Amino acid sequence: MSWKIFGVKYDKREMWAFEQMSYLLFCAEFNNRVGLFRYKNQTGIETEPIKKDGKYYGFQSKFYTNSIADNKDDIIDSIKKAKSKNKQLDELLLYINQELSESTTKSKKKPQYQLDIEKVAKTAGISIQWRVPSNFELQLSLPENKYINDIFFSLDPNEGDLLDEIFKHNENILKAIQTEITFGDKKIKIDRSSVVESIANASQKRKNIIISGEGGCGKTAIFKEFYNSYFKKMPICVFKANELNVNHINDIFHIDHKFTFAQFLNAYKDEPLKIFVIDSAEKLAEISNNEILTTLIQKLKENAWNIIFTTRYAYLNDLTFHIKENYQLPFDVIDVSLISAEELKSIADEFKFSLPHNQKFIERLRNLFYLREYVQQYSNIDKQGNYNGFIDLLWKKRIQNTVTKDNLHLEREKCIISIAKQRCETGRFYINADSLPQSPLFQLKQDEILGYDDTHNGYFITHDIYEEWTLNKIVSRSFSNYSNTKDFFDDLGNSLPIRRAFRLWLSDHLSENSKEIESFIQGAFTNIEVTQFWKDEILVSVLLSDYSEAFFNFFEKDIIANDFKILKRILFLLRIACTDISAIQNIEIIKPKGKGWEEAISLIHKHKSDFFDNNLKLVLPVLTDWCDFNKTGETTKYAGLLALSVIQKTETEENFYIHEVAEENILKVIFNAANELKTELKEIFDKVVSNTWTEHRDPYEGLCSKILEKP
Repeated sequence: MSWKIFGVKYDKREMWAFEQMSYLLFCAEFNNRVGLFRYKNQTGIETEPIKKDGKYYGFQSKFYTNSIADNKDDIIDSIKKAKSKNKQLDELLLYINQELSESTTKSKKKPQYQLDIEKVAKTAGISIQWRVPSNFELQLSLPENKYINDIFFSLDPNEGDLLDEIFKHNENILKAIQTEITFGDKKIKIDRSSVVESIANASQKRKNIIISGEGGCGKTAIFKEFYNSYFKKMPICVFKANELNVNHINDIFHIDHKFTFAQFLNAYKDEPLKIFVIDSAEKLAEISNNEILTTLIQKLKENAWNIIFTTRYAYLNDLTFHIKENYQLPFDVIDVSLISAEELKSIADEFKFSLPHNQKFIERLRNLFYLREYVQQYSNIDKQGNYNGFIDLLWKKRIQNTVTKDNLHLEREKCIISIAKQRCETGRFYINADSLPQSPLFQLKQDEILGYDDTHNGYFITHDIYEEWTLNKIVSRSFSNYSNTKDFFDDLGNSLPIRRAFRLWLSDHLSENSKEIESFIQGAFTNIEVTQFWKDEILVSVLLSDYSEAFFNFFEKDIIANDFKILKRILFLLRIACTDISAIQNIEIIKPKGKGWEEAISLIHKHKSDFFDNNLKLVLPVLTDWCDFNKTGETTKYAGLLALSVIQKTETEENFYIHEVAEENILKVIFNAANELKTELKEIFDKVVSNTWTEHRDPYEGLCSKILEKP
C-alpha cells in the first residue's frame, strides 16, 4: 500500500478518491454487495447508516494533509452533525489517512485530541471505531478486497479499469444508435416497451436470447433502451460480432489496456446475473478461427453469463443452425416486427406528413430506418416516385452528400466503398484508413456514416444498412460492367458478406421480374466455371422467389441429371436457407419459406418412382416440414400421396419394413395432409374392414393403430 502511488494516481483528487476507498472498505466490512443510499452533499456521514445485529453503523472519510490534532474541531463538528441528522446512529467508523500519534505523556496511551473526540462522541451517544492505515493494510491484503487495492494503490491496469473500459466500449458502440426519429422540431417515438420487457423477463430467467428482425427495424435501438434501463442493475458487456474475429481470445479484451479473458471472467465472477451481447451476430459465420469463438461461449456458459445475440431476420436460420451445431446453446427468439401499416398511417396523420403513392415504397417505410430517412429528406422526395428512386436519393444525400466541390461527393463514395471492401476481405470491424483521403473520411464521420475508434485506430460503418447499400452498389456496378459471368464473380471475390449482398441484390431483381436477371441466371447456372457456392446463392434466391416455377421448368433436365444431383442439393438448401425458424421454450418451430418448396415437392412427385423411393431419408424431412405448416393445397396433397405410397407397400410387398422413426414421420405427413387424401384414405379403410386386417403384420396396421391410439 503506497500513498505515493495513491497521490500520483489521484493528483488533486485525493480527498474524493479516499472517500471512494472508505466507502468500498465499509461495504466490504459489512458484506454489503448492493451499495448504500446517499443524498447529494449528505451531512455528517457519507451515506445512510447500515443496520447489523440491532445496531446502526455509519462512516466518515477524512483525508488530511496536516495533522489529525489540527483537525480535531472538524472531526468533532462532523460527529455532532452525524448524530443530529441520524438519531438512530450507534457506531461511527472514522476512516483517516494517517495513524494517530501516541500521547507524549508517559502514563497515557491515547493523545488528548483522541480523548476529546471520543468524549464528544460518547456524550452524543455514539461509539467511535477508528479506521487508519494499519487497518487498511490488513483489509486490502484480503483476497476478496484485492480489487480495492488495485484501484487505489496500483498504477497497473486493474479489474476496476477493465469495468470502466467495458462501459466506455459499450457507450461507443451504442452512442450512434438513435431511439427517436427527428422530424423538424418534433420527435417521433415508437413504443417498444413490450419488447424491452420481454428481453428483461428472459434475462431475469437467465435465458440466452436471439433478438431478430429486419435490418433497420430497431433491434439495436430496442436493446439500447434495455441497456439504459438495466446497466446499473446488472453487468452488460456489448461487442460487435466482428470484434470477436481475433488471433487470440485475449485480444477481444485489449481495449485501452491489454486485459486477458481470465481477468474479464474474474472481474464479474461474483455477479449473480450478467449479460454478454453479440451484436450483428450473423457475422459470426465470417470468423476464421472458430476455436476462439467456441472457447469464448463455452467459458461464458460455465461462468453463468447469459448471451444475447442480435441478428437480421434474413440470417436467423443460419445463426440458429450455427449456435446449435457449434455451441449446443439453448435460446429463445424475440422477434422485432416492423411497425404495422396502421401505425405508419397514424404517425403520418399525427405528424402531418404525406406517404408516397407507390405501395412498395410505403411498405418499406414500415422499417424505422427508412421512415427516419424519409422524414429527414421529406422535402426532397418525389411522393409519386418509387422505392428505388428513394434509395438512389439517400445514397446521393447521405453517402455522397450535396457538396460537389473538388469531387468531394465521389471521394466520400470511394472511401466508404473501400472500407466496405476491406471489411469483406479481412473480416475486421475496424479498418485502418490511413491510405484514404482524410477530408471525406472526416465528413463521413461528422455525418455519422462512419465511426472512429482510437483504441483500434480504425473506422467502422455505423449502421448495417449503410454497409448493405455499399455492398449492393459494389454488386450492381460489377454487374453493369461485366463482360462474362466468370469475370463478374471473380471481381466480387468470395467473402461471406459479398455473397450475402449478391443474394439480396439478386432477390430484389427477381421480385421485379427482370428479364435481364433471368437471362443472367440461366447463363450462370449452367456455367462450369462458376463455383458451387455462387450457384448455391443463385439457387437460394430462386427458391425464395416466384421465379421458381419458371426455373424448374427451364432446368428440369439439369435438375434430375446425374442421379438427381441438383435436386438433392435443392432439398438441402430448402431446409437450411428457405425457412423461418423460431424457438419457444427450446422447441424449434420451422416454417417453409419461398415458392421453391412447392416446385421441389411437385418435381419429386412427378419423378416418384425414379427418385422418391430411393431417397426417402432425404425427402421425408422436407415433406414433414412442409405439412407441419400447410394442411391443405396441391403441394400438401403431393406430399401426402408420396408418404401414403410408402405405407401402401405394406399391402403389396410381403416383408416390407419401415424404421420406427421413419414410420412416425410418414404417418405425421399423412395425418397433416388428411384433408387432401380423403378418397385415398377411405379406400384404405374400406380394405382394412373388408379384409379384417387386425393383426400386427397385416397391411396398414401401423396407420390404423396410430389413429386408434391418438384419434
